[in-house]
Amino acid sequence: GESDRTLDAMGVRLIDAGGQPHVFPAIEALRGMELRCGAFLDSEHAQTGKRQQLAEDPNVAFGTYTGGRCLEEALAASQSLEALDEVIALPDPGGRDRAEARHQQMTRIAGEQSRKRLVDLAAEMGESECRELFAKAANECEWFKGRGGGAVIGRYLLEKHPDSPIIADIRGFLTAIEQLPAEQPGPVAEQ
Repeated sequence: GESDRTLDAMGVRLIDAGGQPHVFPAIEALRGMELRCGAFLDSEHAQTGKRQQLAEDPNVAFGTYTGGRCLEEALAASQSLEALDEVIALPDPGGRDRAEARHQQMTRIAGEQSRKRLVDLAAEMGESECRELFAKAANECEWFKGRGGGAVIGRYLLEKHPDSPIIADIRGFLTAIEQLPAEQPGPVAEQ
């Protein structure tokens, strides 16, 4: 069942390899030790060939967002403006209210003097521009970076939008981890 798919139950250990391109040497080192591993990466413009190699490696579970190059773009593409306004209002990992600061960041990026919600800005800017503004602000200002930020947005999506394409991407990645071939036993030293 779903409850059996916790990372601990699957024997999965998370490491933060520092993003691209730093993740590739870490994965090469793990593969050099013949360890099975997974990588869930943004689809940045650079490193396309290296990501493709990981995706084709049968001993690497590979995942990425299907709805955008990164989490922020995937959120902007997959959620309604009302839901994006809810995301803006989410507390930070320490439980602090960050809505005002996030609105200020969007205002600075947009060059507009406004504290309006995205649903209200859409009438002035257009919906696609609002989505781009959200993605840019959330990414540049690192609203959901790191484990804590990831946990905040993950809980929100699981509770409020369990059918989100982002949740489907993560579930697909977990399935890829589960389907990795069993590790081959190492050589046995003879006595």
